[in-house]
Amino acid sequence: MDPLRWRLSVLMFLVYAVPGAWGPLFAYYLHKHLHFSPQETAWACCTSALGALTAPLLWGQVADRWLATQHCISLCSFAAAVLLFSLTFWTSPLAVFVTAWSFWFFMVPVFSLTTSLTFRHLSKPEKQFGPVRMWGTVGWVAGGVLLSCWLMEPDFLEVPRHWLRPDSPHSELADAFRLGAVLAFVLALFALLLPHTPPNPRPAFNLESQVQPAQADNPLATRARWYWTLFDAPLLAFRLCRQRPIAVFCFCMFGLYITMPFSGQMTPLVLDRLGVPEAWIASTLTIAQSLEILALAFLPVILLRLEEKGTLLLGIASWAAALAILTLGQPTWLVIASLGLHGLYITCFLVAGQVFVNRRAPKDIRASAQALLQFINGFGLLLGHLLAGWMRQVQEDDFSRAFAPAAILATALVVFFILGFRLRRD
Repeated sequence: MDPLRWRLSVLMFLVYAVPGAWGPLFAYYLHKHLHFSPQETAWACCTSALGALTAPLLWGQVADRWLATQHCISLCSFAAAVLLFSLTFWTSPLAVFVTAWSFWFFMVPVFSLTTSLTFRHLSKPEKQFGPVRMWGTVGWVAGGVLLSCWLMEPDFLEVPRHWLRPDSPHSELADAFRLGAVLAFVLALFALLLPHTPPNPRPAFNLESQVQPAQADNPLATRARWYWTLFDAPLLAFRLCRQRPIAVFCFCMFGLYITMPFSGQMTPLVLDRLGVPEAWIASTLTIAQSLEILALAFLPVILLRLEEKGTLLLGIASWAAALAILTLGQPTWLVIASLGLHGLYITCFLVAGQVFVNRRAPKDIRASAQALLQFINGFGLLLGHLLAGWMRQVQEDDFSRAFAPAAILATALVVFFILGFRLRRD
């Protein structure tokens, strides 16, 4: 692997290690340690969705038009590190909600900016992106494994524990936020070593040509030109949805993101109820990433053999099957094994979908095109987290019944995708 691809791989590792260190156990921490209600947990978890709704398109415009992408990543990562570390001090629902929302406002854009920067510097993204993105999954796994190791309090970590907390040299689940903050700070520094990725100040087309001479001095036309200058890249990214394949993909992605919070909020609690020790829950959840690493390594081959539609369909079907198994909720070995299907879904639908959209987006708005995906995902996650919290409360944590709506929706989207996704043959 050439030095550039190594740098991009390390970037992916750090980006995904930050949420991997604490994200999988966030709902568990709120429920078990802060004693939040299902609705309070749902609102705290939906902060990632609110961040996706408020931040990516803004930072996509900044990266496409005004500021180098690597500087955007560094700035956002540093702010995220400070906010994540401060999350260890709060115990009230409002304080946790505000701090977590602020964190995701800066962290969510890092994902889309990292993707657009990587696509921009790879000579053959369709073949090279999968293996590079694989290191993001390795980073996610590493974050979870490091946390589990720390919580098990092995003897060789006794000195660091005494150094961090001499009065109480024991690990606690809140250390997950401290670990994530350290990783985010390292990411902020490493981003400054990335290849220079300047913005493209030229819009895809000139709005002036769309204004008639008689309207040149019209205040409304002048204001429209000013708004276009500020937000042209996100608006052009939205126009991509006029293409039927992208519209179908985005609709399915929106629906699937509604179902993902069911797994995020409830799977750790299911594992706890099945008897998995708390220190091992984070490591157990990384089974999803184990298959994801393998699938990402072979993503170019999968795309070649199954083509785009077949690859995306495999991803959706895998997620529908995983949710169906979680609805059954037993036996324990099958529930744990089903976590691997999550990794296949991430690779074959979400990552392959990023490649799919990147190929169809004009070069000067690709950061905003990836931000558009984050924006759509944000709506899905927001609805999904609130719905999952409501289902938990209504079903009184009967997880089998609570998972059922997500499984039904995912299965319906499989059928919709088969019928609606069409690609032109050149």
